[in-house]
Amino acid sequence: IGRGTGNRPYDVYDKAETVSKAQLLTEIKKIDGSGSGLDADLLDGKQSSTGNVVNTVAVRDYNGDINARLLRTEWSGGGWNRSYLLGMNVNGGVDTDNYARPTHVNNGVFIGVGQTWRDVTASRALGVTYTNNTGKPIVVNIRVNRNAVSTAGVRVVVNGISVEIGINTNSGGGNIAIGNIIIPNGVTYVAYSSAEPASLTYWHELR
Repeated sequence: IGRGTGNRPYDVYDKAETVSKAQLLTEIKKIDGSGSGLDADLLDGKQSSTGNVVNTVAVRDYNGDINARLLRTEWSGGGWNRSYLLGMNVNGGVDTDNYARPTHVNNGVFIGVGQTWRDVTASRALGVTYTNNTGKPIVVNIRVNRNAVSTAGVRVVVNGISVEIGINTNSGGGNIAIGNIIIPNGVTYVAYSSAEPASLTYWHELR
């Protein structure tokens, strides 16, 4: 290797000036950088790492494995988006398939995504069974009122399980009870006045 000219700092000659490794490295560093086509120790400005280290380029460790906190892929097509998380097969165990498998993350099933609060009071009544067939969980907000000196309460029976969501006692009269509950997709729900008889004031749903 010998000293060249112009954009070729080093050329190969039959008779060349001998340079040390340190001198060669110094000259390479002069042209190393973005756009040079040469990057001596970084990839796009990132160091490599065999561990789970942020802002590094993952490389295989001595076992041939790649370590990462989370691997995520996305695909868009047909007017919708899907995301996948790669995680261990939940059925895996000793001497079984424990390779990572993609798990579909359907953003549409999350509460509040693509949903709005609606006043459904006109189409709801206490003691009547309804079914959440929206395809995702919903939130139900109910208020009942009892114009008497007593206790007002509201409970919701979800697939046969009774859940108390609001109760209030007022010795001065004019009691109200307000409560919220999440209704899973595909289940039935029915609301009742849980203490003494009360009337439905409003019924809102996030759906």
